[in-house]
Amino acid sequence: MKFYSKTTGGFYHPDIHASDERPADAVEVSDARWEELLIAQSQGMRIEGDDDGLPIAVAPVVTAEDQLARLRELRNAALATSDWTQLSDAMASPRRQQWKAYRQALRDLPAQAAAAIAAGQDAASIEFPTPPG
Repeated sequence: MKFYSKTTGGFYHPDIHASDERPADAVEVSDARWEELLIAQSQGMRIEGDDDGLPIAVAPVVTAEDQLARLRELRNAALATSDWTQLSDAMASPRRQQWKAYRQALRDLPAQAAAAIAAGQDAASIEFPTPPG
């Protein structure tokens, strides 16, 4: 058995936290339910207290800003892994131009995603350009 407090958003173990050390709103949670919640959390869910203070797993709210930030992270990683292609001695000029076009398409992604979000679409619908083969 564990205890969960909605006010702190935390679990309390009776072997570690005496009853006077737990928040007043702490409610009992079975070990099986605690394990279910931890599995849900490991799969991307958040643990929150419901109206009765009991812990539940809920899907995280992903804002447009979150979507754009994630897209930029992926885009930046793709740009970083292709930086070498723009070195003058990396490859022949026509091939380098293909990589340059690819990198420009990567740079254009945030604006495309912002436009998609403004149009009510999900930023995840934006397809990343394919690197030159």
